[in-house]
Amino acid sequence: MPSCPMSPPSMLIVGATTLDRLLYVNQYPAADSKAPCTTYEAGGGNAANTASAIGRLQSLSKNRLNVKLLSKVSSDQVGDRLVKELQDYGVDLSSPLFIRSRGRNPVVTIIVTNSSPYTRTCMFDAGTVGTLTIPDLNNADLNAAFENLMHIHSDTRHTDVALSLIQMAKRRTAVPVTVSVDAERDRCTQDFDDLIDLSDLVFTNEHLMQPILIRRLGYNPFDFVEGNDMQQFSFYFNVAMLCYCLTFAHSIGNTSCTTAMAKELIVTRGEFGAVHCTMTSGSESPDISAMKIKRPKHFMKAVQVSRNMIEIVHSTLSESTANAGTGIFHSAGKYEYIIHMVGPPMITKVVDTNGAGDAFIAGYIVSRNCLDNDGSSEDAESRIVFNLQFASWVAGKKIGCTGARGGLPTVMEVEKELGNNFQKMAESLQKLTFDAVS
Repeated sequence: MPSCPMSPPSMLIVGATTLDRLLYVNQYPAADSKAPCTTYEAGGGNAANTASAIGRLQSLSKNRLNVKLLSKVSSDQVGDRLVKELQDYGVDLSSPLFIRSRGRNPVVTIIVTNSSPYTRTCMFDAGTVGTLTIPDLNNADLNAAFENLMHIHSDTRHTDVALSLIQMAKRRTAVPVTVSVDAERDRCTQDFDDLIDLSDLVFTNEHLMQPILIRRLGYNPFDFVEGNDMQQFSFYFNVAMLCYCLTFAHSIGNTSCTTAMAKELIVTRGEFGAVHCTMTSGSESPDISAMKIKRPKHFMKAVQVSRNMIEIVHSTLSESTANAGTGIFHSAGKYEYIIHMVGPPMITKVVDTNGAGDAFIAGYIVSRNCLDNDGSSEDAESRIVFNLQFASWVAGKKIGCTGARGGLPTVMEVEKELGNNFQKMAESLQKLTFDAVS
């Protein structure tokens, strides 16, 4: 009897699917005024955008990748249109957690994009679609969803469902499943915090993650950072602090917790490129009371190893309980980080940045999980830089077109512009990416 063929590797993308209505204006209008604009309407939503970009690239995997979207859309003509768009991008909507809601008013995001200076203003109408719920999850047969599962990504919407799904996947799958989250805003819930803590990769930008960590810590740790060449390396010191807090935030208020889960932190910087940070040593649980109450001093030293890599050594000093207020400190921990950085992609013209972050995430996930190096020798630094550059290239292609999914590259475009093997792609990406600025 012939054996059944193994299903292709799959990814689950959990989160929002919306209709984007974009208004492009030369100058943001004043109150009580009239202004001309150009309009554009298409599918949007962070998770749906990321799934669409992965769908375009899925055959880059030797065993064609299957990307499944878990979301809710309306049961009307708009919902029909959104479904067709997603299918055209190669997204698998067969999951029992891709639900056509009884609600007939779609989720709509109105985005006003101002060209001079470039700004975006987003207005959100939740409609009557609703969100994925725990009963939806409990009523779904997820055996097929978990088959050959390699990665789960959440845009942190439908947060309780995403958290429960990840917990189930980690228990039920034979092969470890990696998890990524797009921390694009603070949901201010325990489920959100737990979702961040369970993740292996955290995507954010330099403006969004600090408020989340300040809320969780109860104070601003960035006010206590000192180091060599603060003016030159201050951004990278802050990235290292983000990585430190993300790694240990799960321990706050839980003194019995001793296991720390090191993260890959990927921070996008717009015109300044992107960075990747990991803690390479010191992952033991720190003095939690010092993090929470004693507000330790953080001393950081940076060494630029190469044009794409910085090493940071981080020492913490905390006042002992017996000497509180005396200025006498004791060592509370020592940690080391590696930060990889790349400049922005070379773009002929910036047309629309809507969806650029979603495209970047998709490019990084595909590169990290699916692009084989064809047996060519590479070190860890080269691979991380490649992942960042490929993600930036994907985002750059989107930025050159209108809408959140306009310009998303296909496999044919990848092979035409970058090459048809890993070595050629790496060489092309070096030429198509500006140098990082430290």
